Amino acid sequence: MDSAPLEPVLLSGTSSEYLGRKPLPRSVRQRRLIIVTGPAGVGKTTVANRIAGLGAVHVEGKALHHATVEWIRRTCWAGPILECPHLVLDAPVFLPRRPGAASALKELIRRRVEAGRVTVLCEGSVSDGSIGLLMDAVPPEVRATITLRFPVGRGRLRFARHTCDDLGLEGHQAHQVTSLDPWTYARVVEALTAIRDARQGYGSET
Repeated sequence: MDSAPLEPVLLSGTSSEYLGRKPLPRSVRQRRLIIVTGPAGVGKTTVANRIAGLGAVHVEGKALHHATVEWIRRTCWAGPILECPHLVLDAPVFLPRRPGAASALKELIRRRVEAGRVTVLCEGSVSDGSIGLLMDAVPPEVRATITLRFPVGRGRLRFARHTCDDLGLEGHQAHQVTSLDPWTYARVVEALTAIRDARQGYGSET
């Protein structure tokens, strides 16, 4: 991996821009700590897993809590969490109220960065300052931040049309969901699924 450039990296876009066969931005590939943020349902975990790649260790929820508690008890990390080449820490929360856990995770990130290993932080649905605490574990020149957003305009229509294809609906049905407010991927799938189910129910009655 190339040495990291010195300037901070702040990127934004929709999840589709970081998925598929398109190569990840060079600035992301060069950094040892990547932070993925954005609103609930925008695709943060999917993008984080794409960045980390196949074979990455993914720690979230109770597993993340148990790992930090174990570190506080034994002041050491389990081998895979510390030594795996790529690690995803998914949705760490409540760290401002848990200084011990925050210190443990910050030390983990620092040690991994110093060893040249990649860590991807994925913000959860609760934005409580936890990600900001962990970002400060290392200087800006070794990290990249990606802020995901939902698509607008043609991007919304494109996603809706793909969903119509997956559900076996005509493409023109996509126009019915472009003005949902709030617009999310999940709401589009839910609305189009309801249209499909209603049609199937109508057909079965006739």
